[in-house]
Amino acid sequence: MDQLLLKLNALGIDIRVDKGQLRLNVPKDFTDTNILEEVRAYKQDLIAFISERTNINAIKNIPKASNKEFHQLSPAQRRIFILHEIDKKSLAYNMPHILKIHGKVNVQVLNSIFKQLIERHESLRTSFKVLNDEPVQKIENSFEFQIEEFENESESVVINRFIRPFNLSKAPLFRVGLLSLRGDEYLLLIDIHHLIFDGVSFSILINDFVALYTEVSLQPVNLQYRDYSEWLQHDNFKLELLRQKEFWHSIYKEEVSTLDLPNDYSRPLNKSFNGSSLSFELDKESTENLSLIADMQNSTLFVIMLSVFKVLLSKLSNQEDIIIGTPTAGRIHADLESTIGMFVNTLPLRTNVAGHLSFLDLVSELKRHTLASFDNQSYPYEELVDELNIPRNSSRNPLFDVMFVYQNLENSLIELPDLELSAYHNNLNFSKFDLTLSLGENDGKLSLNFTYSTDLFKCETIERFILYLKNIVKSVILNPQISISEIDILPPKEKDRLLNVFNDNALAYSKDSLIHEIFQEESFNSPEKVAVICNGQSISYKELNERSNQLANYLSKKGIGEGEIIGLLMIKSIDLVVSILGVLKTGAAYLPMDIHHPANRNRYVVESSGIKSLIVTKTTDEVNDLGVNIISVENEEITNESIDYTAPSLNGDNMAYILYTSGSTGIPKGVMIKHSAVLNLIASQTKEFAITKEDNILQFSTVIFDASVEQTWLALLNGATLVLLDNRTITDNKSFNEFLKEHSITHLHATPSFFRNSRFVKW
Repeated sequence: MDQLLLKLNALGIDIRVDKGQLRLNVPKDFTDTNILEEVRAYKQDLIAFISERTNINAIKNIPKASNKEFHQLSPAQRRIFILHEIDKKSLAYNMPHILKIHGKVNVQVLNSIFKQLIERHESLRTSFKVLNDEPVQKIENSFEFQIEEFENESESVVINRFIRPFNLSKAPLFRVGLLSLRGDEYLLLIDIHHLIFDGVSFSILINDFVALYTEVSLQPVNLQYRDYSEWLQHDNFKLELLRQKEFWHSIYKEEVSTLDLPNDYSRPLNKSFNGSSLSFELDKESTENLSLIADMQNSTLFVIMLSVFKVLLSKLSNQEDIIIGTPTAGRIHADLESTIGMFVNTLPLRTNVAGHLSFLDLVSELKRHTLASFDNQSYPYEELVDELNIPRNSSRNPLFDVMFVYQNLENSLIELPDLELSAYHNNLNFSKFDLTLSLGENDGKLSLNFTYSTDLFKCETIERFILYLKNIVKSVILNPQISISEIDILPPKEKDRLLNVFNDNALAYSKDSLIHEIFQEESFNSPEKVAVICNGQSISYKELNERSNQLANYLSKKGIGEGEIIGLLMIKSIDLVVSILGVLKTGAAYLPMDIHHPANRNRYVVESSGIKSLIVTKTTDEVNDLGVNIISVENEEITNESIDYTAPSLNGDNMAYILYTSGSTGIPKGVMIKHSAVLNLIASQTKEFAITKEDNILQFSTVIFDASVEQTWLALLNGATLVLLDNRTITDNKSFNEFLKEHSITHLHATPSFFRNSRFVKW
């Protein structure tokens, strides 16, 4: 039953049990009779299966809302309204549809039909305003509507002019245009605001249009959207949402990490929604093989391709915690089947794409999680975002920036007595997300489309993404049991180009190079050069190497070595840099902690990471209470150790350090970084910023932030000078400028907000 329900959901078919009867809402012109026969064959099993599950359809019928001037917005409407108010010129929430017409067009008839549709569906004549600081919607009884006519103009010019912002206070938020092409050919342009409309609504609109055009009588609309938006406030519905809230909060109890794809351009401060798209397909043989894998796993193509897409994103971002949004019809009650409005909800599907998993393991996990998510699809995405306290960022969407949309690619030809309407495919130049993969079956093949932000990606980059996705498909077809880590997205030629052509840094390190070894080479090359400056004190490369050797000898005698994690709870100082190097030389990894953090936070880091030893600036009762071996840098035994040290044999895959995330949206999480990753970063940044031994690099960030790693090693692996800065100087603009001048700082890496709020003087 799980497989059949997933298949129906992927095809846009709503299924529910109403008063003991199985009810289906099938998209317009749906042609796959096989799936409908399968539903008939398992009708009684489906009724029993759905009835047993906790489902919102068990709630009593939706009552009619009382007649009043203003009605509440649904959570989905509220979010769109707020986003519109922030940028009223944005087209991000316009829903344009274009149809090509062949035949004799009577504009007056079309105009009359669309007016009847507006009369029939209250959403199409709804306006919005703010009343007592709350957005509300109003059903307008009178409205003005007229089809806009165009002729003797190019298609692209008319389309771009026709799709324009709506004034939400003036209904209808719905416009129709007609462009005369040649002879009996026209383009029918329809543009509707997302506040009153969704994808299923378009099917309802077209079905009603066809009925009115062919003079077929229509049954009255059972419910209007205002009935639904008011019903959402009922206690019965709220009780169901409380149950679903527990599900979503369990999924997002750990902190959310931002998906960082390899962009071509820097992310703009404010999202512009500029976009484009590229279409491609998987041939019949590949589609059949993917379907076989789905059948083997008692799953669907929806889940298989979602798994493929998650693998692609994991490979591109080098991350395992992957969140993708996917839309669900949101028509959670049988009474809403013929209602036009904004019902669609977005499910943020979170999966750990761990490298050790096989592809089939991932499919199994995604199938389980997807079914559970659809069972809890009524919980508003907007409320989840608010409750998780995710920091708002005008350049990103909350929770995710990537969408996955599985569509029913139905036969789009509509035949009327004297007209023929077909889909008109036009590349609309906007994208709500960084990247959206839309796909569906068409004539035995999978048709796919990448819609992407042109503020972030070049067309060539998306073309490479398509190639990578196809390579993943080939790999899983060849061996469905392949582990995620073994899937190679790069074709041989591109891999060779990346490894041997683009990776031409003079400073490119071998894969087995180690951070402390590169530093030691610099100490031999420039022994008297100043390595670190802090609070009026300085240390040379030779001294820094020798002191870190002494600490490494001391730690080794304490049994500390490869595979250990050593905590650092220290003030920003030369001793801190000595400690980092000393730990690395033993083969251990360091885990920096902030002395200003609450004791509970540091205790959590100690316990969750499993560290047994902690290097501190000085011991206190609070430090001793952490229950680990405390090593003070002031211990005289360290200075008695030898200044020579022979480090153990390691390679670039050894862990260098662990940083814990802030935990601002959940529980802090440790992120492990290898030596090779640090050296790759430093090699590229050295070339990018032309770092030399003459540079003075400011360590602006505290050691618990990743930026401090770049700042530290960009200096110490290039023979430059690292200058440590205290927090008090950062907050005083005058003192900060004086500090930069006094230390002849050549490189400063800080956040954009810091640069915007600071004034710099030349020196």
